[in-house]
Amino acid sequence: MNTLLHLLLALGLAASAQCFFLNPSVLEPKINTQNICYDIENENAVPAVPSNYITCANNAIIKVQTAYQVVSNPVTCPIQYNQNHPGAPLVVPAQCVPNTLTNSNVTRFLQEKCDKQVSCAFTFNSIFPKLRCILEDANPAVSSAVGPGVALQVQLVCEPIRRRFRPFSNKRYDPKFSRSFAHPAKSISFNNAKALGL
Repeated sequence: MNTLLHLLLALGLAASAQCFFLNPSVLEPKINTQNICYDIENENAVPAVPSNYITCANNAIIKVQTAYQVVSNPVTCPIQYNQNHPGAPLVVPAQCVPNTLTNSNVTRFLQEKCDKQVSCAFTFNSIFPKLRCILEDANPAVSSAVGPGVALQVQLVCEPIRRRFRPFSNKRYDPKFSRSFAHPAKSISFNNAKALGL
């Protein structure tokens, strides 16, 4: 019985000690996945001032990870297929032959337009090449523009303006570091390593 009690006590102390160690990735902003649907009213805005397709809260900065154009469908973009909506551009989604999409990866275009901004207004027609594919009923089988039935799948991070902070001091990264047998050399901090691109 005493052995079990000592074991439980040791496990409890070990678990409570682990609570004081902070994993730096906990403080990293999360990657958000968004589906952005082609909006014909936004594309044809008069005057030519489109609405923001992407916005970060609390003045955070947009950092685009990936962006792909895909063929939309009534589940991902219901307004495009709602015939009661004035901006509905088509009745049925384009039926593309699998693996025939071209101009799908638009990460670089979106990064050039939106990175390091709080919000990002753009039109599909102005910054992206036309999404094309071979339609299933096409004869001959030539690549055709998908048209307005397009959506954008974006993975992005909203990085806060304020730098990440540690809720308590960490002696190993402290400027007043004193070497010991266990820690003979000062380690580079996580923030400095990130700034150096390590």
